[in-house]
Amino acid sequence: KYLQCGIEVADTIGNKYSYGGIAQYLERLENGTDFDGNDIVHTVWTGNQPIGDTISSLSVIKSIGISCVSKNTTTNTVAVSYYRDGNSTADATFTLAPQNSDGTIATPTSQDASIEGGSIFHSLKMVMTTDDETIGFEPLYLYAYYKLKRRKLLGGS
Repeated sequence: KYLQCGIEVADTIGNKYSYGGIAQYLERLENGTDFDGNDIVHTVWTGNQPIGDTISSLSVIKSIGISCVSKNTTTNTVAVSYYRDGNSTADATFTLAPQNSDGTIATPTSQDASIEGGSIFHSLKMVMTTDDETIGFEPLYLYAYYKLKRRKLLGGS
């Protein structure tokens, strides 16, 4: 289900609530741990990003990590899909655990996300499904360790 519109309303004493419209229905948002009885699927998908000192640098991502608000109620993981050079099919997939019992921030990192051959553009899709967290997936930032294979393509300036 995708929202078609969103509005904010206030009651008579000033409390604000978010609502969204879906095909002739109005749903209260940010209220509970599910969405209309269904698990909430949280998705972040970056655009195709060049990595390196020039737009044509060929690089290999060695490992990927996120920093996120720790989720200690759920045992679910973040499914990460890696796409290179505009591919529509993932070139690699792995999971990261967003739990940290010692603090409020979790920083899970993949051990080895190397894709042979290298790429100019890199895209990452992160998906976490929850039905037991009041606030779901909260990424703070994404980072990648990479190796530069070539600074410029042949014929580049």
